Amino acid sequence: MFELMPPSFTLLQLQRTVEALSGVRLHKQNFRRLVEQQGLVEETGGISAETGGRPARLVRFRREVLLERPAPGLRLLPMFDNYLLGYRDRTAMLDPARHPQVYVGGIIKATVVCDGRVIGIWRLERSARKAAVRVTPFEPFSRRHHDELDRERADIERYLGRPVGLVMEE
Repeated sequence: MFELMPPSFTLLQLQRTVEALSGVRLHKQNFRRLVEQQGLVEETGGISAETGGRPARLVRFRREVLLERPAPGLRLLPMFDNYLLGYRDRTAMLDPARHPQVYVGGIIKATVVCDGRVIGIWRLERSARKAAVRVTPFEPFSRRHHDELDRERADIERYLGRPVGLVMEE
């Protein structure tokens, strides 16, 4: 939703966007109260006269809110994830040349997905003392990919409650 809004907007514009995405009509005062309670926006000091009525205050998302939200980029999806099961035609998410590396003998491998595209496969290797995320990229990863991959590794580390390394394969 953050990407759908301009840098500054009115609360009514934000409400209309949320309603369009959710398909649910919202009560104006309750919506405004919720946005204020959550601390999602701050006033810019500007006013919009394009409301068709009384001028409305312009707001923007607070910087902290934008930094806290999860990045849409890279995710480690588990084996048999619905993302790869739910579509008959998977060419929008997976290069057909990589299909044999992801779908092997009735198994759908765990995948590395970035911005909706499968860019590699991964597996978690565990022993009594250590664990590692082993990634096989389909093409060289950028710095952004490595940074986001490290965040995913850290999430697995928190979940397991023990150190988890990261191994990149050729």
